[in-house]
Order: sequence, then C-alpha cells, then structure tokens
Amino acid sequence: MAFNKDEMHAPTWMDQSFFEKVLKHSENDPAVTVGALKIVPGSNAGDHYASIIFRAAVSYQSRGKSHETSLIVKTVPAEEGMKKEMLKNGMLFETETLMYSTVLPEMYRLMKAAGDETELGPR
Repeated sequence: MAFNKDEMHAPTWMDQSFFEKVLKHSENDPAVTVGALKIVPGSNAGDHYASIIFRAAVSYQSRGKSHETSLIVKTVPAEEGMKKEMLKNGMLFETETLMYSTVLPEMYRLMKAAGDETELGPR
C-alpha cells in the first residue's frame, strides 16, 4: 500500500502544548512544562495499517525536577485517501481503546488471582 506524506510529518496539533497537557495529566502535576521536543515517524513509511504512529522525545520539568521520556502517539490519517476513507466509519480506535483500558486490565487481574504474573501488552 502506498504511503501518504502525513505519515512522515506530525500534524500541527501535536506540539508542545499537546504534550504539556498529556504530561500534566499523566504526572498529576498542573505545573508541568515541556522544554525540548523532537517528533519523528514511529515506523517506516507504509508499515502500519490503519493509523499513523509518531515517536516523541520529550524533555520536561515536573515538581522541580528535569525528566526525559519517549512517547508513542497514534493518530488517524489526516490526508485524504484510501486509508482515511477506510477509517471514516470504522470502530478500530474505539475497539483498541476498549482492549487496553478494560479487557487487558481485567485479563491481568484474573491471571494474577490465579497466580500468573505474566505482563500483558503489545509487542
């Protein structure tokens, strides 16, 4: 399948403000500030099926300390084309979110109750 140029460049909304909002929530710190930010494609062009993946290297301040983290951001195609059209009425992202937020945690809880400490997650 051909790739679109939106696979190679992060959308304009994926900026310092976006990552500050994400980190404020995940760190439970309303005073988080993002310093350096580098966003690159998270996979090779055309390697993904229904989404576009970016890797962000983020340097930030939280509670008076400097931190660095690498985050993966998955988004839908922005450029018009077959991929965007395929996703328009699909429930792929909703299904994936349900798996990670509800199904996998419940599976992990049941496994742990049975004495199995295996970590579940994507590879």
